Amino acid sequence: MGGLLLSMWFATTLGMSAAIGFVYLILYLIINMAIAKVRAEAGAPIHGFHYAGPGHVLVTAVGPNIMSTRQLVGWALMGGFNHAYTGVPMPHQLEGMKIGELVDANRQRVSLAAAVATVVGSFAGVWVLLHFCYREGVEQMLWAVKSGSGHGWGIINLWMNSSIGPNWVGLGGIVFGFLFACWLMWMRFHFVWWPFHPIGYAIAPDWTTGLIWIPLIIGWLAKTLIMRYLGPRTYQVAVPLALGLIVGEFTVGGFWAVLAMVTRHVQYFFWT
Repeated sequence: MGGLLLSMWFATTLGMSAAIGFVYLILYLIINMAIAKVRAEAGAPIHGFHYAGPGHVLVTAVGPNIMSTRQLVGWALMGGFNHAYTGVPMPHQLEGMKIGELVDANRQRVSLAAAVATVVGSFAGVWVLLHFCYREGVEQMLWAVKSGSGHGWGIINLWMNSSIGPNWVGLGGIVFGFLFACWLMWMRFHFVWWPFHPIGYAIAPDWTTGLIWIPLIIGWLAKTLIMRYLGPRTYQVAVPLALGLIVGEFTVGGFWAVLAMVTRHVQYFFWT
């Protein structure tokens, strides 16, 4: 509650009304909870939701022509944590608590550690970003800083120069997507044979899913064949092997990241 009130106060200092700021933040929390559910149920390692943040939803529903310039600028300033939702904190916090539960850690201490890490990490992340921008120069930074940092301003500029009202087609798409996802969930709960999951419907349209669809199919195929022909016991034996493959991939990826820091040259992007 304290975090919500502070965030609303910050939103009002940017030019939003209290009501709009509240709706904006509630939509942000709903998206975060949905992503946390995606991670908890499917373990999807990536989940991009580009152009699906609270600002886009609100502009679709009411149109940019009734929004003040100051309010739209406030949305642009919040674009840093509403751009793509590939690194939202809630799923990581949930997974940390699950790990703490598995090792029988004190739940209150884990929650306190997550809260402290969130606050310290927020300030540390801003400091590190500014430090490298000044030390290396913005022109030496990659897309996320060099070009992506101004992406939100380009969208706001289009909205500010638009006189259109509500996007009824887009709003219909939002309503249809919500109802269709609810129907997929209902079918999955009531029919064991139903093969389609609402999570796939939610994350499939984003380009980030294109990076992992082959590994996902390989993992699904391996699990299906083992469960069908070798049984649950063999599946339990094979779980450490799967975890080892995941740890091995990120170990190699981490090596390239460390090598880039040591040599100060861009190396291989293992996730692409």
